[in-house]
Amino acid sequence: LEAGSEAKHRGNAREETPCMNASSMGGRTLGVVLVCLVGWWWCGRAEASAATTLSGIYVDNGVGQTVLEDALSFEEQQEIENEILNLLGLPGPRPAVRHLHSSVGKSAPQFLLNVYDQLQEENEAAGGGSGTGRIRKVRSTDMDILITDADRKAIDESDIIMTFLNKNHHGSEMRHEKGRRLWFGITNIENDVSVLMAELRLYRKLNLNKYTTYNTSLTLTVYALTELDGESEMSEISSMQLTGDYEGWLEINVTGAVNLWLKNRQANHGLYIGAYFGDRVEREVKLDDIGFVSARGTDEYQPFLVVYANSQQMIKPVVQRHLTRNKRSQPARKRKGGKTDHRNPFQYHPSYDQHKSCRIEQLYVSFKDLQWHEWIIAPEGYGAYYCSGECNFPLNAHMNATNHAIVQTLVHLNHPTKVPKPCCAPTKLIPISVLYHIDEANVNLKKYKNMVVKSCGCH
Repeated sequence: LEAGSEAKHRGNAREETPCMNASSMGGRTLGVVLVCLVGWWWCGRAEASAATTLSGIYVDNGVGQTVLEDALSFEEQQEIENEILNLLGLPGPRPAVRHLHSSVGKSAPQFLLNVYDQLQEENEAAGGGSGTGRIRKVRSTDMDILITDADRKAIDESDIIMTFLNKNHHGSEMRHEKGRRLWFGITNIENDVSVLMAELRLYRKLNLNKYTTYNTSLTLTVYALTELDGESEMSEISSMQLTGDYEGWLEINVTGAVNLWLKNRQANHGLYIGAYFGDRVEREVKLDDIGFVSARGTDEYQPFLVVYANSQQMIKPVVQRHLTRNKRSQPARKRKGGKTDHRNPFQYHPSYDQHKSCRIEQLYVSFKDLQWHEWIIAPEGYGAYYCSGECNFPLNAHMNATNHAIVQTLVHLNHPTKVPKPCCAPTKLIPISVLYHIDEANVNLKKYKNMVVKSCGCH
């Protein structure tokens, strides 16, 4: 993390007020609770960088130097990391990274990269700026997964978008079957999730044969596979028609099947996709003959499932910390292995005594420095910012003070021991989106509201 000069203050260097950054921001939104947690995290592991740099809290000392304010043990770093993961509801333990890089080029991650880009563009158009995150350029230039109007509506209304690649869980298709069986492992969808829409995405690449003429009509039908008394049965979920010369992505609504699986996890025996000449079910066509790419086909054209959903609790509550922090007034302390934490004796500067007005300060959260870049696809990090400073009389226009804050300031002048000053807190926050791996087959995109401070004011 890289924080501004107001990230830390000595407790005896200025007048104490109840408007500490953590309380003034955390009381408004969850996003700023994250800022409070990560605001004292130094980028890097203690054990990895101990030879060159101590791991801990680094701040501006007021004279253009970045100095060590306090050092963190490896155990403290681990606990902070776990708290942030829990706060955001991100997977823990983290998925194995062995096969994650090779899976980014597959169809499902590529689709979500397109969605992520769209959300970033909309955020910038709304005045959010481009500082909410940087994205790696991993997209294939020759691929275009269509985002339909139905998708756009679902993207706007959902706060989590999940994708699933096919897994060979219940065996491959039978020899006599002309259609195709697909199975998607949705076990990581939590019970409190409300599904808005689920779509099966299939890609058709034209083969030059009798089924690819413009005047040929094909019917594509998707069935949910169930098992009753040991016998497999098929229930029709959705059906659509297409011309023989169509090439590209097809979107088939399978919300009913996904809701069925969520109600009874054991009922998930997969889907069966059948294609028929015209609308005659007795004239079934082999999917390979009409160009539908299978799960063993080219990575960027493999079939996948996308689920748009809302979670009742996207952000986990912050539990009481069990970590005991030593007082900062102590010049040094013993660490594991008998090592002593070093503090810069020149870290304090009288400029800390200068009361600065309420303002926005720099704070960048780097997922790479938190060593999450292996499984978080995008962004590489984001500018969170935070609010810091005094709300002293008179409250100038740039302080964005509320009428209540103005009155509170006047009363504070007359009764400073009874009524505190107004607090410096965010007045505008914007969301971020995080695209990450669950495993090599599943990728999620989560939207978090109120994660980036855009302006501050006195409240």
